[in-house]
Amino acid sequence: MGRTKKGKKKHHVPVRLNVLFFVVFALFAALILRLGMVQIVQGEEYVQELQRTSNATARIDAPRGIMFDRYGHVVVDNELELTVTYTNPSHRTSHEEMLDVAKELAKLLDLNEKDIDRVTDRDIRDYLLINMSNEERMELVTKEERDGLENSEQYLLEIEAITDEMVESVSEHEKKIIAIFREMVRGYANTPQRIKRDITEEEAHRISEHLYLLDGVDILRDSRRSYIYGESFYGLFGTTRQIPREKLDGYLARGYERSDIVGTSFLEEQYEDVLRGQKAVVESVMTQSGGQMVEREVEERIGKRGNDLVLTLDMELQQVLEKAIEKEVTQGSPFILDRSAYAVFMDPKTGDILAMAGYFDPHDREPTTYADHIGTVNKLFEMGSSVKGASVLTGYQEGIISPGTQLNDRVIRLNDGRGGYIEKARITAQLTDG
Repeated sequence: MGRTKKGKKKHHVPVRLNVLFFVVFALFAALILRLGMVQIVQGEEYVQELQRTSNATARIDAPRGIMFDRYGHVVVDNELELTVTYTNPSHRTSHEEMLDVAKELAKLLDLNEKDIDRVTDRDIRDYLLINMSNEERMELVTKEERDGLENSEQYLLEIEAITDEMVESVSEHEKKIIAIFREMVRGYANTPQRIKRDITEEEAHRISEHLYLLDGVDILRDSRRSYIYGESFYGLFGTTRQIPREKLDGYLARGYERSDIVGTSFLEEQYEDVLRGQKAVVESVMTQSGGQMVEREVEERIGKRGNDLVLTLDMELQQVLEKAIEKEVTQGSPFILDRSAYAVFMDPKTGDILAMAGYFDPHDREPTTYADHIGTVNKLFEMGSSVKGASVLTGYQEGIISPGTQLNDRVIRLNDGRGGYIEKARITAQLTDG
């Protein structure tokens, strides 16, 4: 039986695959050619254009969330105010240029004594150095003293060389300039730094008329906390202000900026993550033309107000409690001996705090307010007779006593540390049915 010979199987690449290879090769060749054009032929031109273009991102604060009591009444709200800000551009401005802006602002803004009192001795010395010429600074520290020192070390020597007489010779108007300048230099690049909050309409008009002289200065709509019920529960709502220096690193690590307004006490601090808003973002692309920066494109992302907070507080009950405490103190209640009283209302079924109020009338000074609601949580008190009810309840729960049991506790004598004893009030309780 004969066998047929099978020829060797031929392997060949299909035409369609060849076309695919050719297309891929052509695309890679085009890509390489384009990269060569960009990097070699046009590389220098693109580098120059990049140097003429800069991106700037500004973040504008959003209002904080609103606080409500348990029945939906607004207790902490936001109130619109105008704020003067300074934004240091990404191309760093020299201190001399910033000081010129501060001098112009000092003519237009009215600062109070509190703002000027923040100026430190070091702030004044920095100001004096900036205003000195190179020759004057060389006279402060000789060349021999500067040899081998870095610039920062030389600067410290110059600071120390400024005499106390030079510091004391600074006028009140110059201190006003320094107070503005110190706020300007605290900000980050492209981030508005608050110079003065809640400016008057007159100040706003004056600054608006001179904005062309004030590079980086702007007037922004800002918000501050307003308390609908005045002093009622005020202290326990908490305060808001710029980030405290001792907590700055922690906030920066969480994405905050140095100039942000945060809650710094009680409810505002406790619920900071809830109440803080989402900032508006303004991104602008700047290009240089004729030696000047010209804005080419601006993109804005709308911010968002912070989340609202509903408290267990009953504001009507809170006001009634405050008036009752004040009446007891001012009318000379025999139960109040030290001109102070504190009370807390709590729902025993849920533990909700319904009202917390305090009143304090010091003998040694004239207070700005008699409200001392914070005292309900940060002052210490002896339990007194209130411990009797707790003792009885504990006895019932542990089965040690039963209704009808009579107890007569002896006087408690405590060692006073000087060889004597302090007698505490007798804790006597008469237990009856029910």
